[in-house]
Amino acid sequence: MMRPSRLASTPTWRNARWVGGMLAAIALAALAASCGLSDSTIELFTPGGATNDPQCSAAGETCPFGCSEGLGCVECVADDNCPADQAFCVLGECHECRTTADCAAGWACYPAGHECEESCGEAGDCDGDEAFCDPTSQACIECRSDADCTGEEPVCEPTQAQCGECASDSHCPPDRPTCDLEDARCRECLVDAHCEPGALCDSDRECHQP
Repeated sequence: MMRPSRLASTPTWRNARWVGGMLAAIALAALAASCGLSDSTIELFTPGGATNDPQCSAAGETCPFGCSEGLGCVECVADDNCPADQAFCVLGECHECRTTADCAAGWACYPAGHECEESCGEAGDCDGDEAFCDPTSQACIECRSDADCTGEEPVCEPTQAQCGECASDSHCPPDRPTCDLEDARCRECLVDAHCEPGALCDSDRECHQP
């Protein structure tokens, strides 16, 4: 059951589904409560920001669905924003499942990509980067706690159960102060508001002068 690491395969920039996005943005405040995101780590902001809120844009483009301090621009704020084959909004993206209850019998929701795959019963059923079998979800995961992570990826990001650089901004150095929860990496910026005035947060998650 060898599966590639999501941290290695994650694209360098999430292109939000912006077609028709402004309609969803108007309903952002009402929908955010049903988004399935952790209130302790993620805060959503309406497009364009508001008083005392970060400007909700990246690379000079407004985020139609809103943005998050931990995710940057998001492609969904509620399950209603997602298509039928990826019906669950998790960490600002549409996925096949949120928990194992969303999968068919004998299948489990693997948190690395929130996709339904064959369930596991013991560690021997798992291999590759996801060597642990979670007894609750019956999904193969990369880590259960920070103790399972080493080297340059010492932190177990809980939503995806994968090792990375961070699970919150507190894990990041001053030159890359923002934790990108989507791939557990420390970044210079996720949205333009993370940059100095006049600079924009480009697709490399770094601030550049236009």
